Amino acid sequence: MSKKVVIYGRTSTTKNQSVDHQLRELREISKRNDWEIVEEYLDKGISGSLGRDGRPSFDRLLKDVNRKKFDGILVWSIDRLGRSL
Repeated sequence: MSKKVVIYGRTSTTKNQSVDHQLRELREISKRNDWEIVEEYLDKGISGSLGRDGRPSFDRLLKDVNRKKFDGILVWSIDRLGRSL
């Protein structure tokens, strides 16, 4: 039974930024480890300084953490989760 994981991707702006590179790399990591990606949560053009009320996908991710919908979270860099980390 493979581990169930999700991906969280975020960009601060939509100008010259894309989550495509983040997704490509994280999908490859998941594939190499035989992990099943059950969801991708993407906040495009949203600052990491905003709270969860300003980042709809991040808010949904945290709700799904409480619902125990997956075993782990893949994120390109810790600063994609938030600026105050």
